[in-house]
Formats: sequence, C-alpha cells, structure tokens
Amino acid sequence: ANTGGSSGAPLDFYITPQLIPIEWAHMHTIWAKLGYRQSMLKLGFGGRNLGDKSIVYDGLRHGYAVNVYKGFHDILPELRRVLKNETFYYLHGYPSALAEFADNCDRQAPDVVKILRDTLKGAFLSSEYPAPFYRDRIESVFDIPSVSWYGHTERAVLAWEKGEDYVYHPFHTYGYCEVIP
Repeated sequence: ANTGGSSGAPLDFYITPQLIPIEWAHMHTIWAKLGYRQSMLKLGFGGRNLGDKSIVYDGLRHGYAVNVYKGFHDILPELRRVLKNETFYYLHGYPSALAEFADNCDRQAPDVVKILRDTLKGAFLSSEYPAPFYRDRIESVFDIPSVSWYGHTERAVLAWEKGEDYVYHPFHTYGYCEVIP
C-alpha cells in the first residue's frame, strides 16, 4: 500500500490481510457510538475516482461510494435514482467533501435533504480534521450528530472521539500509541 499522508510524499509499506478484521472491529466500535450496525447502508465521500460513474455500490463496505471527482450536478440525477430504492443511515467520508455535499444539497436539492434527514442517524468523519465549519454545516443541514477519528493508513495508531468532540482517545488495542498531556 502507499500513502502521501499530510506531507504528500509517498510512503510505501506492507499491509497483510490479517489486519483487516482488526481494522473493522475498531471502526465498528467507533461507529457504534452513533448506533451503527453492519446492516445499515452508508453513503461515502472518500478519495475514490470512479471514472465516468457517479455512484457505485461497494459490497465490501456495504455502502455507496460517490465520485468526489465529479460535480454536484453530475452526481445529483444518479443520487436521486439510488434514493428511490435505498435507505441511507450514515454519511461517511472527508469532512470537507461531506460539508460541500451538505451545502450543495441545502442550496440546490431540498428534496434530497428531506429524504436524507428522514433516515440519517449520523456522519462518520474520516481522513482529515473535522474543521468546526465543516462539522457544523454537515450536522445542521442533515440534523445529525457526527463522530471523528484519527488514524494512520499504516495501521500504527487510531484515536477517536469517545466522549466530547475534538478530544481523541487512542485505542491501545490497535497499534502503537502513547498518551501525553
């Protein structure tokens, strides 16, 4: 695998398949803070370029991935089609991408806001710091709580908002960590 991290300089490393269950066990613990169960469908806004597709089902993660490389007007027709047949319980992804989605829905697609407000139970904010402006926009548009975590692709450390927002508690069962004041 590789990651550019916040530096943008690629780092190569090895991840074995035996680490996947550990990763998922910790993710499900974090998500359970907002009532998550594995059968609940997510709408994801990660860093995946889906080519010419706007939204695709991801069976491994039991959710739909939105192509963040396309504009809102490009994904909106497909999103409306998917919403006719599917019920989403969580948003999942980069806080900046989710905030942009929330803002576009609020300004241009009130029908989508209404549908999602009726079913969403929360937002899982991953892969970047949830700036208060982003978090507030996501939570207010969809009237949902959120939870954030900090971790390394390298599987070295994982910390989450176990209690209050912006206070991260490390999982000592996940990787290498040291708590400092």
